[in-house]
Amino acid sequence: MANNQSNAVVTWEPVYVDPNLIIVPLNPQGPGEDPDPDDYNDLDPYVPDEYDEFDRLANPERDLLINIETSGLKPYESRIISIAWLDTTAQFPEIKVMTSKNEKELIDEFFNMFDNGNFTRLVGWNLSFDYRFLWGIAALYRRQVTKWAKIKLRDVQQIYQQVKEEFVYGFQKPDKMESWARFLFGTEKLFPQEEVLKRFIKGNFEAVDAFNLNQVRMLRDLYDLARFTSGEGFLRAQNPVLSPTTPITQNNPNLNAQNPKNKQCRNCLAFNAITNKECIVCGNKF
Repeated sequence: MANNQSNAVVTWEPVYVDPNLIIVPLNPQGPGEDPDPDDYNDLDPYVPDEYDEFDRLANPERDLLINIETSGLKPYESRIISIAWLDTTAQFPEIKVMTSKNEKELIDEFFNMFDNGNFTRLVGWNLSFDYRFLWGIAALYRRQVTKWAKIKLRDVQQIYQQVKEEFVYGFQKPDKMESWARFLFGTEKLFPQEEVLKRFIKGNFEAVDAFNLNQVRMLRDLYDLARFTSGEGFLRAQNPVLSPTTPITQNNPNLNAQNPKNKQCRNCLAFNAITNKECIVCGNKF
């Protein structure tokens, strides 16, 4: 049988080490002591207590800002439930919105407005989604949309993603519109995105309208501030169409402060029928 025992011998001998090669910690801790925890509070983004007023910009282009709400992500798997838009160069710019279960009527009314509008540019957040979806649904209903196919596009998400609208090498996870709106204006979505379809299914179109109106308002503010920051134009005064302190009553004139049969939500300031047990917009219990 082979002998598996080793003949190696371990010896201990002093070895000289150049002191210049020895690395000593800058803040050595005593034995058994944990290092001081890092404090990252000073690295958080600055959030102002109050946000300055911001006016719209004069613009030689006739921009149409749009936002659509859909039941899914693909035109061939879902459908459009709401369309909101803003003609930025109108004498009195006002956000318009349509919500309906009849998709064909939605796109017919929208494209009738668009074809008569002489718009020069389409503006949106992640605009390719809205642009392609509307084009795809127009194809479904065999509607010719020549002006839509030829219009110039401007994606606000791309501006906030890389500033330049030409190709810039690099990769960042796509930003959400509400993240920038919260950071720059202190505004939020009216309610979570997943609630939009739930309220649509329940027939609460006023809540869907209000959500979409608020999305376009955030888009408008972000677009104007992006143009201002990049020095594209001068400021001009404008009364805000919709703000966090403006009651949401555009789509139902019977819901307003002058009607004694209505009550106002303390959370989102929307007016509701006196018989409502929760807000039609934010769901706040009365």
